Amino acid sequence: MNDHGVYADRAVVPASSVVPRPAGLDAVGGAAVWMPYLTAYGGLVDVGGMRAGDTVVLTAASSGVGLAAIRTAQRVGAVPVATTRTRAKRDALLEAGAAEVVVTDEEDVVERVLDLTGGRGAGLAFDGSPGPA
Repeated sequence: MNDHGVYADRAVVPASSVVPRPAGLDAVGGAAVWMPYLTAYGGLVDVGGMRAGDTVVLTAASSGVGLAAIRTAQRVGAVPVATTRTRAKRDALLEAGAAEVVVTDEEDVVERVLDLTGGRGAGLAFDGSPGPA
């Protein structure tokens, strides 16, 4: 997440490289947070401004960051719509907390999201595996 090695008991880094710890999370818990959750929370809440009631489309939803994004959206009270290429992962994504799953090899994502949201569309889309396809 940044250019500073911090795998140590103590680290000195610029303030711009530090993120606030949520209320109720102690220092030990904060230090032990799994990186996918920091990535999902940072992208969805800190940058995207996700709030309760928002619909968020999550691509690569079965990845580590994608699963963390589903749980982060749930925790905030947003509606996580997961995407996956094949039907094989659909049930696992629903069990992980996705409100809906779009199977991209079988369905048009835009059409399905518009249908799920009554024509409004999603307020956010989050790709947990950015980079070249």
